[in-house]
This record gives sequence, C-alpha cells and structure tokens, in this order.
Amino acid sequence: MQLLILFSEDAMETILQAACAAATMPLEEEHYLFLKRLCQVLTSIGSQLCVLVGSSIEVGQPPNFAKYLNAILEFTNHASQALNSYAYCLWCSLFRNELINKDPILLEFLPKVVESATTKLMRVGYPTQSNCAACGYARLDYDSDDDFNLFFSRLRAEIAEMLRLATLLCPQVTFDYAALWLEAQLLKPLEIGEGGSESGMCTTASPTYMQWDALTIFLESVMGRILASSEAKPSAERGIALLKAVLLYETKDPLLLSSVLSCISALFVFLTIAPETLRAVLDKIFSSVMFSLAGQTKSTRSKAVKNVRRHACSSLVKICKLYPELLLPAFEQLYHQVQQMSRDPEQLSQMEKCTLMEALILTSNQFGDYERQKTFIADILQAVNRIWLDAELKQVFWGVEKFISYIGLDRRPVEPSQNDQNGINRSQIVYCINTILAVIKRSKWPENVEVAQKGGFVLAPSTCATPILRNPATAHVVPLIENLLTLLGTFNRIWMPEFIGRRSPEFGHAYELPESEKMALLGITPPCTDQLDSISIRQPLERMQTFLTNVHDNGYHILGNAGPSLGFEFYNIDCLADMLLKTVFVNLDAIPDYRLRPVIRIFLKSFVQHCPKECYSRALIPLLAVLCPYMLQRLTARWQIINQRYENSAESEEDNAESQEVLEDQIVRQVTRDYIDLIGVICQNRKLVEPLAGVDGMEEDFAVVSSHDDSLSELGVLLVSQQEIFTPIIVFVFTALSLNDTTTCNKAAPLCWPLLKQIIADQHLTDVGAVHLLQAVLHGLQQHGEHESCQSQLLTVGLQCYEAMRPLYPGIAATLLQVPNCTEAMVKAFDERILQSTPNKQASEKKKKDMFKKLVAGVIGQSLGQLFKKEVNFRNLPPLFSKRSQQRAHQQARVDAEPDAGLSSLFAPQNESRL
Repeated sequence: MQLLILFSEDAMETILQAACAAATMPLEEEHYLFLKRLCQVLTSIGSQLCVLVGSSIEVGQPPNFAKYLNAILEFTNHASQALNSYAYCLWCSLFRNELINKDPILLEFLPKVVESATTKLMRVGYPTQSNCAACGYARLDYDSDDDFNLFFSRLRAEIAEMLRLATLLCPQVTFDYAALWLEAQLLKPLEIGEGGSESGMCTTASPTYMQWDALTIFLESVMGRILASSEAKPSAERGIALLKAVLLYETKDPLLLSSVLSCISALFVFLTIAPETLRAVLDKIFSSVMFSLAGQTKSTRSKAVKNVRRHACSSLVKICKLYPELLLPAFEQLYHQVQQMSRDPEQLSQMEKCTLMEALILTSNQFGDYERQKTFIADILQAVNRIWLDAELKQVFWGVEKFISYIGLDRRPVEPSQNDQNGINRSQIVYCINTILAVIKRSKWPENVEVAQKGGFVLAPSTCATPILRNPATAHVVPLIENLLTLLGTFNRIWMPEFIGRRSPEFGHAYELPESEKMALLGITPPCTDQLDSISIRQPLERMQTFLTNVHDNGYHILGNAGPSLGFEFYNIDCLADMLLKTVFVNLDAIPDYRLRPVIRIFLKSFVQHCPKECYSRALIPLLAVLCPYMLQRLTARWQIINQRYENSAESEEDNAESQEVLEDQIVRQVTRDYIDLIGVICQNRKLVEPLAGVDGMEEDFAVVSSHDDSLSELGVLLVSQQEIFTPIIVFVFTALSLNDTTTCNKAAPLCWPLLKQIIADQHLTDVGAVHLLQAVLHGLQQHGEHESCQSQLLTVGLQCYEAMRPLYPGIAATLLQVPNCTEAMVKAFDERILQSTPNKQASEKKKKDMFKKLVAGVIGQSLGQLFKKEVNFRNLPPLFSKRSQQRAHQQARVDAEPDAGLSSLFAPQNESRL
C-alpha cells in the first residue's frame, strides 16, 4: 500500500520530470542507470496495484492513472530494450488482471502499446553493431551478441504474450494492426541491405527479412487468440482476403518464403470459413516442400533451403492436425501426391518423407473405419517391413560384432558419403525407426466412443465404463517390436570392454554426447551464426555420433509412445516384461548415465503412466523389481563420487578434467530428477492432461498434474507388499532429501508422507527404519536449510514423520536429542503438546511446525554468509518515550482540549478583593 502514495499529483509529477530530464541527456552510464532504477520503481508500483486490485483490500483506480500509464508508455517506446522489457512485463500484468483490464483509461492506451510492438519485435540492437539507437544501450547491458540474443528471445516472448492478452481484450484492434502491417509488407520492394549474400538473397541481417520475421511473430500471437476472445471478432472476409493475398505472394528467397509459410500457418483459422481456399493453401505448401535453388541437388542443398522444405512439411502436419475434417475429402489426392514426390530419390529426404507420412496418418484418423485405416497403415509400413524384418538385418541386430561392422564402426570412414555402403545401411535403419515412430505417435482411435463402436475399434467389452479400444496400427507395429528391442539391447552391449576396442580410431568419440546436448546440459548458449547459404556437410564422426544418438533415443520414444497409443494390446503382448528385461535392462552397469536417462525419462515414465490396472502384475512389477534396487545402488554410488569431488575440488587443476566432471555432475543430477519423477508417477494419484509440445514436434511429453491427494496410488499400495521394490523406493526418496541438489529435494519432499503413511498403516516399518527416516529428514535440513522453499517442505515432512512415528516407535525421540541445543525437557514439552493434548486443545499446524523448528534449529543449515553472524541484542534499550514525558503530554493535551481551564475566573470582579 505504501508504494501507491507515489500516484499522488506531486510525486507523479516529480517522477515524470526526472524521467524526461534523464531521457533527454546524452547516452551516459550514470543517466542510463538512473532511468533503469526509475523504470523499476514505476513497474513495481504497477505490480503492487495488480496484486491489490481484486484482493480483500479495496483499491480502486488510483489518481493520475493516465499520467502513470503515459510514463510507462514512454519507457515502452524508449530506445533501450532493457527498459522495454520492464514495461512489457507490466503491460502483461495489467492486461491479465480481470478488473484492471476493463478500465477505460487502460483500454485507451492499448492501441498505442500494440503499435509499439511493430517496431520492438525487430531483431536489432546487437552490441557489436551500430545500426540503431538501441545498440549503444546494449553495449552497456551485454558483453556479447550471444548474451544479447538470449535476452532478445525473452523480450520477444514478453511482447508476444502482451499481444495475446491484448487480442483477448480488443481483437479488432490487434487484428487491424496485423492486417495493415501484412498488407504493407506484401507491397514493399525487396531490400537486401549491405549484408546480403553473394547469391543476391536475404540474410538474417537484411532489412526485408527482419521486417518479415517480426511480422510473423506479431501475426502468430494475434491469430492464436483471436477465436478465444469473447469480444466482437474482426471481419472474416478481411481475414480470407489476407490469406489469399499471402498465397499470391511469390518469392525465390528461402528466408522470405519461410516467413510467408509462417504467415499462412497463422491464417489457418480462416480455413473453416472459406474451405475453397484449401486447395490453394495445399498447392503453396507442396511447392515449398519441393523448393530448391538453381544448381543445388539433394546432397548440396543449403541450410536455408532445407529449413524451407522442413517448414513446409511441418505446416502440412499442423493443418492436418487442426483441421483433419477439411482434408478428409481430398485424402486420396493428397496420398497420391505424396507418393509421386516420394518416387523420385533425388527429391525428398528421409525426414521429409516421414513428416509427410505423419500428415497423412493424422488425416486418416478421421476415417472412422478400422479396416480402412489399418489397410492404409499397412501400405505405409510396406517398405519398412521389407527392410526391418529381413533375416539378414535380424542377425545384425542380434550380434554386437555384426552390428558394429554393419554400420561401419570398425573401419575407416568413406568419403564422399554417397559411396559409403555402411552409410546406406545406417540410413535404412534411421528410415525404419522414424517411420515406426511416426505411425505409433500419430495413429489414433476415434475419441468419440460411439464412432469407435460403429467403426470397429472396440477390442472387447470391459468391466470399466469405457470399452477397451484398439489402434489400427497395432497389428502392424507389434511384429516390429521384437527387432527394436533386440537393437536396443545391442546398444547396451556395445559398451562392454571387448566391443569398445573394436571401434576404428576415427570413431573413438562416436559414443559421446553430441556437442549440442553438452551445451544444453551446461546451460551454454549456442553461438550466433548466419551461414544459411552454406552447404551442410557433416564430418564422418559427427554423422556416426548423430546416428547412434538418434536411433537410441527414438527407439525409446517408440516404446514410450506405445503405451498411450496402442493401449491394452501393447501391455498384453506375451512375455513383454521378459523381453524388456533381456534387452532394455541388460548390461546397465556398463552404459553411461546419458544413455540411461532416455530409458527412465522417455520410456519408463510413459510406460508406467498408461499401464492398465489389469497388467500391473505381468507387465510392470517384474520391471520395477529389477529397476528400483538397481537405481538405488547406482545413484547412491554416483552421488558418493560427486561428494568426494566437492571435498577434493581444490586438488584438481586441469581444465579439461574439470569441465568433464561438471558435465558428469549435471548428467547425474538430471538422471536423479528423472528417477524421482518416475517414483512420483508410480506412487502418487495423478491425472494426464493434453500434450504441451508443438504440433509438429516429435518430443511431446504427457504433462502430469498432481491431484493434491496425499494417499498412494493403487499401484503404490500394491507395491507395499513387494518389499524388494518398495524398500528401495522409500529409502531413495528419503535419501534424496539430503542430496546436494535443491531441485531433487523439492521433488522428493512431497513423496515422503504418502509413502510413510502407507508403510506405517501396513506395519512394515521397524524401529531402526523409523530412526533412519527421521535422520534422513534432519540431514536434508542440514543440507538445504538455507533455502526457504526446501526448509519449509522439510520441516513439514519432519513434523509429519515425528508425529506419526513417535507413538509407535518411542526410540526416535533420542534422535532429536542428538540435535545441538535440543534438550530432553524441550522434547518432552513438545511430546506433551502434540501427543497428549485433547482434540479440542490440539495446536494448529503452524504452531506445531514452529515448535518443531525450534527443536531442530541447531541442525538447520545456513548459507556461508550467515554462519558466523553475530546477533546484536539490546537488553536494556531505553524506551523511546518515558512514562513521565507521556504523562506530561497527556496533561497538556487535556489543557489544550478545554476551552476555559478556570484561570480567567480568578480575575472576575467578585474575586478582586481576594487578590
């Protein structure tokens, strides 16, 4: 509330004058620093206003609100993009607030804010350049172009969010700006600029491309929310006219064509209104799929051309996913066109073929006929079956030495790659894996149960309310699973010492993580490059490394998607658990952590989530009986190594060894977090929501949202009786509380109470086990006590553990006595308060938590800066106002309050003789 005083006339006027004075000064660091601090003050005022409006405190429109918004608008239009970022974050908060966003004064400013986005979305202002006023400010804020690039991506995301929120409030305004900008851009002449490429094409620094690039962000943000708004919608005829105008725009520049495709994709919302434009849209997409530049072949295409072709394929997937019913009448024509394109070996790459097949499969989901859809998928997988089920390839997958020889790991690389027979072998494996993955991800049964029943998708009656449905792809994919599992088992066995030495020296680093994944794990931003004209030619080592990584990961993506896609039929495969144990779980000790991670994150998490209850005992429990004890042993050993490294870190002086240790450290942390997530899926009652990834991505993960139920799931209860599974789970969860990773601690803490409550109810906990669990919580407080979020969760867990175990296991009281400064009297008083009080006199959870915190205060960890802090206590601090002075002030107040204190009566005539 105190900050709202700054809305007063005098304060606001002073702030505005100071801002104007600083803004007109020449660019100096001192003035710029003042501007940033002033902008932060103003945005903090607005943030507090957003919090207070709608709360229990009655706060209406503040005075001088228009003047305040005008000041924020000035910062929005300022040349400094850092100031713009502060301002756009505030506009998002104001537009998001359900009460403030109806304020007429705010709505008057909305068009001005939207207009500012048309210039602020332009990718300019690099500190190494001098092409705009923002560059000077960027040199004060960022050390390199890479740092600026990272910031600018965040700024664009903030502007895009502002546009989405503004569209929900005033769709007509944002649409008008988008339409005017697009119409003007279509008529502008090409401006390549000084940094144009040698071929006369645009680069990422060309003015025309930067305008198109900013326009696509603007258009996508507006069109993505225009139908969700409850306000009056813009004219559909104008939207259709825009779509037709973009379709008529012709360019041979790959960068501009990619932006045009983005605009067409954003305008897909008007296809349902004007389905007659669908043919023109498809023609534009297919012409872009076949796009190429003169003199380029399949093997010499530039990065820009490849990007356009992939973008067009992804656009077709998007339209097929969003509007499959529109494409269904033209399905046969589409299928024929894709087949024609695929027949030319010099046209489509394998990735392009697979993406186009995805689009067709998405459309085929609308058939509503099981047999027709099954026949179509059989046609798609015909080439895969011929390669994948070949007897020779099966022998290759079963023998590690044969596999190494088949892919060329044991011989020198052959250049050019077109002449490499081993390279052709690798490409066939990649094609099969990608096609199987496309089929298993995109093929679905109808969502409507009635349609599914009429179309023959019902497998059999179920005891549940919902019948068991079957996927048309199951009959064709299941026969391919055996070879896939064999291949994944071979990937595990190639790490054995006798096979490691069979690699050719040129492929000595082929098993390592690709550089891009290393940089992602270490949080390093890739460098800024503009080499779209260059031909993408990878070295043999990089090609081999990419092959091994992609085939391994996509193999587990197939298994991970088999559960939700194929459903009951997948889990009901004969001896599925045995096959997995003999392949996926073989030789786990030899594989590195970065190869183990996809097994947990991609495969097992999804496998557990979608497993039907009827299949727990035969498909799931045998796997967990092997996995859970193994992961406890493996991760415990890994963390012991990490802790030893921290203790001996001063002795290491080699940079290369240190960077490798940092990478290994991060991988172990990621694996630990993934395993904790898996335990959460196993033990907690959870529900699935829609996938969060993009429509054209192959990395969709099913989001998991907790139902806030502290009881164990049905699977978790079933595992309590399986001591070889449940004991490693509960031991690892409590051990994870003290691992040197706050994220792991935060993930593990919510799992502790459901596990403990169930094991106590089933009387499986011993006295020694109870002491161990409480000690694990105390170790967690010692490790993470300096972090408020961790400390709060750990105190809650500790209180729950002590309160539940103390009556049954009295020995745990001795554990508290080991805490420094915790006395027996304190423990006894605490026991009396929480254990012996009647229900009516039971202390609140907050009081009990505060009492427990006092008991364990001696063990709660502190940051280094707080360890030796000397507390300053003034025991005999004199009061600010003495009692005597307070009495005098009270007496004076009484005298002042009396109009006549009686002194004037002494001078009355009748009293003169007395004087």
